[in-house]
Amino acid sequence: MRNEAAEQKVLTWFQRGLNHGDWDVAREVLADGFVYHGSDGDLDLDAFKARIEDYRRRYPELLFTVNGVVSHADRAGVEWTAVTKNASSKGVGVAHFSAGKCQEFWGVMPNL
Repeated sequence: MRNEAAEQKVLTWFQRGLNHGDWDVAREVLADGFVYHGSDGDLDLDAFKARIEDYRRRYPELLFTVNGVVSHADRAGVEWTAVTKNASSKGVGVAHFSAGKCQEFWGVMPNL
């Protein structure tokens, strides 16, 4: 069963949170206790936010383009491209939703 609400929240997170630094969107999309699981370990929201802000300082033109979102039940998968002036890199992730908010996200962040 497709979960269109989860798909929309993933899109909102990428568009407002990651691309525009609107961290208020985290309250709408991410659950209390949110955890990002990456290849280099787990990050809570504050650590994840610091990582993204570091990327944005180094690459102010950084833009995440969502190439596709699919969902089933309480999971949504996303493929994106991160683009800077000199590079682009693809990434993928899976979000786990509960009570309408993203509890956890497993992702492979691009190396820029």
